[in-house]
Amino acid sequence: MVLHSSASVPATFGARLLFEAELLVRGKSAAINQAKTPMQVLAAMDQVIPFIELPDLIVQAPSKLKQAGRSG
Repeated sequence: MVLHSSASVPATFGARLLFEAELLVRGKSAAINQAKTPMQVLAAMDQVIPFIELPDLIVQAPSKLKQAGRSG
């Protein structure tokens, strides 16, 4: 779910709450694919949207979970 920038989340939210700083960049034209300089990239960008992701990890070490059909 996406909340507005003025939203608040209770401190007790989630089982094992983490936070991650994220950045979304939206291009305004295909010219960004031919950009040769940082200024050309900036000129072809429409928006830069910072946000904070709040993943709720139910398990201590998600990377150690076994995937169905795989051994390990």
